[in-house]
Amino acid sequence: MWRKDTSLLSRKQLKRRMEAWHSTSISNSKKLKVRSPEEILREGQNLERTVSLDFVPNNSVNANETIKAEPQNITRVSIDNIERKNLNFELRKWAIKYNISICATSDLLKVLNNAIPSINLPQDARTLLGTPRDSVSKIIFPGKYIHFGLENQLLRIIQTTNGLPSTLFLQINIDGLPIHKSSNKQLWPIQCKLANSKIVHPFVIGVYCGDKKPNSANEFMYDFIQ
Repeated sequence: MWRKDTSLLSRKQLKRRMEAWHSTSISNSKKLKVRSPEEILREGQNLERTVSLDFVPNNSVNANETIKAEPQNITRVSIDNIERKNLNFELRKWAIKYNISICATSDLLKVLNNAIPSINLPQDARTLLGTPRDSVSKIIFPGKYIHFGLENQLLRIIQTTNGLPSTLFLQINIDGLPIHKSSNKQLWPIQCKLANSKIVHPFVIGVYCGDKKPNSANEFMYDFIQ
């Protein structure tokens, strides 16, 4: 098209040729889409995201979320169990140290459970203290005797008391006391006290109840000695 020497063209022909070339350049430039740097960067990010998702297995996101959530739940449950056990321990130690009655301790547990439902404490003081609900009595004339056990009582104190010495010295006391002024019923408890500890209150190993003191001291002391 432009092989003909432009010097041989007239001014009108040259003008027409220049106008035609100019209009062709403009039309071609309109067909080209000029992209800004932001568009190029955005397109590259979309392409990278598409490629990465193509290699991700199905439901992998949910699986990862589940894997991450389960250890957190297990840890939370473990912490709750530890905190609950520590609270039970502190309440048990407090009740024993200050000789709190069963009724008062049970009422406190009910108040705490009602105020903080998630605390999940025992409903009864006997459960908190580990008190046996059923005790087996045996006949020791002229009354009955119930044996709680020295080992059981010591284990309960050791589990609920901090700072005990490695060697414990036991002080045993046996003495009778009347129950009512209007009857002959009397109690003969076998009591024990830790002589070298900060615990001042004695605990009961066994107790006899009858109208008179036991006829046989050997029968009365048999379970304790064994």
